[in-house]
Amino acid sequence: GKLLGHRNLGNKFATYGPNGITVDQGGNLYIANTGGSNILEIDPQDKLVREIGGGKDFPNITGKLDPHRTYQPVDVTITDDGNIYTVDLNQRIIEYSAAGKYVTEWKLPNIGGNASLRMASYKNFVYLSDANTQVVHILNTTSGSISLLGGPGTDPGLFLNPSGLATDAAGRLYIADRNNNRVQVFDQPLK
Repeated sequence: GKLLGHRNLGNKFATYGPNGITVDQGGNLYIANTGGSNILEIDPQDKLVREIGGGKDFPNITGKLDPHRTYQPVDVTITDDGNIYTVDLNQRIIEYSAAGKYVTEWKLPNIGGNASLRMASYKNFVYLSDANTQVVHILNTTSGSISLLGGPGTDPGLFLNPSGLATDAAGRLYIADRNNNRVQVFDQPLK
């Protein structure tokens, strides 16, 4: 393979502890650049399009970081309308518009650290798995409400370390239930 970004290669963009990644409908790659505290958008020709949630668009304000700036983002997902959602280590999901501007955020107390948080989306739903609380948070981006799926356990619908997430074109949600050694599938958990 080839290297896209690395802090020591002198590339046009530097990655510092990249974590989650996703690709939009136009083929652009989005990187949750945890150590850089930003989201990097890279075009199909491997060129940096922009930094989202960090950099010059979110400067220090009188010695303090802009509160709309992402702090060590862990994962990123794109909804059908092109809006960008990230989860960061300040225990929140942040929404940025397709143009990369801050829209809003949702605080999620008690969510886990960077290894335990993964995101996926389908239409107006954003899914966040959290191995710390053994649930999947379901954010309805239209209403702003958050529902929970699962809890700790071994029965169907419960999780022990929910990790990877994916959705398909029919709206099914796939959850890698790591310590139960299985993948669970949910038909449109919330319609």
